[in-house]
Amino acid sequence: MGKRTVSNSNQSYLQRLVESLERIAASADAQIAWMNKTGFPPEEMRVDLIHWSSLVPSLVESRTVSPQAASALEDLREFPDSLFLLDHRWITSDEALRSAPEWAAARSKATQVLVLLGGSTLIQPSKRVP
Repeated sequence: MGKRTVSNSNQSYLQRLVESLERIAASADAQIAWMNKTGFPPEEMRVDLIHWSSLVPSLVESRTVSPQAASALEDLREFPDSLFLLDHRWITSDEALRSAPEWAAARSKATQVLVLLGGSTLIQPSKRVP
């Protein structure tokens, strides 16, 4: 099998997806600092994940992302939807980010996807701090 090549657009999409995952996998304090810096609410992490992960089927087709990583990502992608069906005011609070088992599970799932993606030499480490 020949060496995989990644188009610039696929690499760009993949990088943005990784950054989104890093933000979800970050500690609560890092997430809160990001929200304070950007002015974005926690909902932005979910929207960002949904947006960038929507491109995964084309990344799998181009063999840029493994089917295993895509499957784990789909599991994570469904999870924040259920998270935001809970009491929205509480689950998006700083207290919830720090203590809710739902956020801990989201961080764990995002870390799992990052590990699956990290096995690829196509991933460039993010320069952004979550």
